[in-house]
Amino acid sequence: MKRYINLLLVVFLFFCSASAYAETSQVGDGITSSVKEEVDNTLNKINEAIPVETKTSFLNIFYKIELFRTEKLQEINIIKNTTDSDILSIKKIKEKGSVGDPLKEPISYIKLVLFIILSFVFASQIVFYIVFVLIIFYILRFIYRKIRNR
Repeated sequence: MKRYINLLLVVFLFFCSASAYAETSQVGDGITSSVKEEVDNTLNKINEAIPVETKTSFLNIFYKIELFRTEKLQEINIIKNTTDSDILSIKKIKEKGSVGDPLKEPISYIKLVLFIILSFVFASQIVFYIVFVLIIFYILRFIYRKIRNR
């Protein structure tokens, strides 16, 4: 199962990088432009084959997910900035010579590291959607195994 997931991730990243390369490469030669035209024609055919109701429902779902991602990113950045200012205030208190809560500084650093990681995940669309798909996959796999092993 791990091999399948790794293979799926590698294939996904390969196609993402190949499409990005096709868009950024020189279109001077006829081969690249013809491939790009074929891909565009295929995408147009796929878009025409999908019913409008299905397109709008999927677009609404992705819009809500994207809205959730941006809102949470703003909240995470606010918490990250307040934690950073808390660490600075703890350092100023230590410089004055007074002893505060000894656990407050390490906990603040751990909190800052966690929110930096969350900020990175929510700021990058690719990383966010990879994590999102993996979470959905593991939840579905857990449910499937629970149903199968009754």
